[in-house]
Amino acid sequence: MEATGTWALLLALALLLLLTLALSGTRARGHLPPGPTPLPLLGNLLQLRPGALYSGLMREEQNPGTEFTNKNMLMTVIYLLFAGTMTVSATVGYTLLLLMKYPHVQKRVREELNRELGAGQAPSLGDRTRLPYTDAVLHEAQRLLALVPMGIPRTLMRTTRFRGYTLPQGTEVFP
Repeated sequence: MEATGTWALLLALALLLLLTLALSGTRARGHLPPGPTPLPLLGNLLQLRPGALYSGLMREEQNPGTEFTNKNMLMTVIYLLFAGTMTVSATVGYTLLLLMKYPHVQKRVREELNRELGAGQAPSLGDRTRLPYTDAVLHEAQRLLALVPMGIPRTLMRTTRFRGYTLPQGTEVFP
């Protein structure tokens, strides 16, 4: 069953790749790094050659230290499908742990909630402007815990060479 799931995943990725290539075609871009400038959500899909993907996967299959195991591939698909729920639940869990570690912060959040909303009233997004301390605590928890493994995008101030690629001034990069 695992092999069938892996082949189904590879087939789905291959079909997505072929559809993407058929709709847009690839462009020669000199020394720019791979990745489509106008379509950042597609990542490097437009730059891949179907043969290179297959041969790369076959080479990786022979690598004993590969991270492309059936378990990791399955977990990656699950993370992609349920990313929002996992991020939210992890943020809530870690924020609660931080509030337990810092009871004076927890007390101040509770006081603000009671003062602005009343005891037992659940906050909503519309209450955010009335709860600046609570909002700041949530943002600080997200900053401290770095649940998303990618930093805040930065914009290059000048043209830069990195690993053989020329990155033009104004390019957004993710640390």
